[in-house]
Amino acid sequence: MAFTDKYAFEDMAYSTADKSGIVTANVEKMDDHLHTRIECTAGETIALYDAIYLESDGKYDKAQADGTQQPCAGLAIETAVLDGTFLAQRIGPITNTGWAWGTVGAKVYLDPSTPGALTDTKPTTNAQMVGIVLSATSIFLTGLVHLDDASETVRGVAELATTAECVTGTDTVRIVTPAGLTARMAAPGEIGGTTPNGITLTNEGLHILDTNASHDLVIKAGSDLTADRILSFVTGDAARTVTLSGNPTLDDWFDQAVKAASTPTFGGIVIADGGTIGQAAGALLTFDDTGDKLEIDIAATESLRVDADATAANTRLSVYDVDNAALERVSVGAADSGGSGFKVLRIPN
Repeated sequence: MAFTDKYAFEDMAYSTADKSGIVTANVEKMDDHLHTRIECTAGETIALYDAIYLESDGKYDKAQADGTQQPCAGLAIETAVLDGTFLAQRIGPITNTGWAWGTVGAKVYLDPSTPGALTDTKPTTNAQMVGIVLSATSIFLTGLVHLDDASETVRGVAELATTAECVTGTDTVRIVTPAGLTARMAAPGEIGGTTPNGITLTNEGLHILDTNASHDLVIKAGSDLTADRILSFVTGDAARTVTLSGNPTLDDWFDQAVKAASTPTFGGIVIADGGTIGQAAGALLTFDDTGDKLEIDIAATESLRVDADATAANTRLSVYDVDNAALERVSVGAADSGGSGFKVLRIPN
């Protein structure tokens, strides 16, 4: 007795007596090896041409593209009630006179809303292709589990982005590779733009960690701009440190040095009431707007005062009298008291 190499069918010579037995055995082997159809036990009532899937209890229920009642294992070619047995076709052409497919060659999918149904409209999620349209009433079952296109929420098949697509940065379908990301970061221009020359952030600002990475320093625009503005820092060829105390406001740029050793020139200076110019331990000029006067202190003693006195025969000047150790008002003597055409300036004895 001899057997075929691939399926171990028994060879049958013309002189073999029990031809019927050999044919029966070989047909049974063919039935075991052909998997276009499967025997199923129904987990619910199954109608003719219902799409089915295998449940965890080993029974077949109506399939649906919902991520749970799938993948589709085939179409029922017999009806069945709960726990009844039926045949299902997995692969190959199948005809249903109740179908009305529109386009030959179109893909047929498991329906996302009706259990057991098919559709030629691809579901937006959990799409599973089960066959290809052959005619209005026939499809060819592929017998394969087809993966959906990958997305942010669905695992599936995706194409790799080219370097050019990575640099452009607008494709929402393809997957970026490390090489593409490297090319994107190396290209000049805005992130998200085609030619990056900078980084555009939302008004949440640029967040920089502090020295122990516990908090952020946030740099952001604090007003509504009417056009793009540039804030530039010119450090010179050296490391610099800027220390801010309080909330300084610069209404205009300085056009000259204003350091302690500098001699700046200003168009005018307005000193606040009670403000001073001079040295704390030496001569000090005090501007008293409340008292409407100007004082010069020397060695912490008021030595000269100019005020708004309007008393007759007085001047607006007071000077310090060393003999009396007091500030004395300078008054005016009688006409010609200082000679013809002159008055004497005097202070009390």
